[in-house]
Amino acid sequence: MSDHDSTSPITPETSATAPTDAGTQQSTQEPAPRRRRGLLIAGAVVVGALLAGGGVAAGAALADHDDDDDHVTRSSQDDDGQAPRDDDRDDDGDGAGSAGSATGSVEAYGAASAADVVDAVEAASSVAEGDPVNVEAQRDGAWEVAFETTAGDETEARVSADGTAEVIATEAADADERAPENVLDADAIASLVEAALADTDGTVVEVGSDDGTTPWDVTVLTADGLEVELDLDADFAITARDTDD
Repeated sequence: MSDHDSTSPITPETSATAPTDAGTQQSTQEPAPRRRRGLLIAGAVVVGALLAGGGVAAGAALADHDDDDDHVTRSSQDDDGQAPRDDDRDDDGDGAGSAGSATGSVEAYGAASAADVVDAVEAASSVAEGDPVNVEAQRDGAWEVAFETTAGDETEARVSADGTAEVIATEAADADERAPENVLDADAIASLVEAALADTDGTVVEVGSDDGTTPWDVTVLTADGLEVELDLDADFAITARDTDD
């Protein structure tokens, strides 16, 4: 065999070795980019989650802020009286009641005709001695009637709204007492009440025999709560007028 022939040829194994090593090196180096991409992806997911969570938290915070603002607005409206409140509605009811009071009107009582006064005096006369000299209406519908005897003894009787009469006070005559000059009989009552109501609209709350400057006096309660005191002479003509609140 020649020296040339003795040289060993290059076997395929030797030539294949290099690619194998290169492939090995390539496969060893490839995971690094994948890991970086994986890390980038994972980081992006984490950042996305954080951003999403932050967005949710921010949205919740904004919603809470809006709710607080709405609550403050409603509270401000309530405090400023711009929104209706129960106490405002209640006050409105109190206002309606006070409006009625502002008119000055009062609940009427007394007599709208002479017949009512005559009936009260007749009922009182059944339990009291003497002649009737004064009759006065009470707000509860009762009447109080004063009597005097010829000796000067005085008796006061009360006639309730249902017509029941009773004596509520008596007083013996003093040394200077005398018999009444004017007596409230049915005719006198009728004349006095008619003259008073013709002069002043309202109800008669008192009729009396006045032993002073005039023989008679009548008090009329008007619809707006005024008491008008009228003095009448012996002919039942009005001679003076006085108004009390």
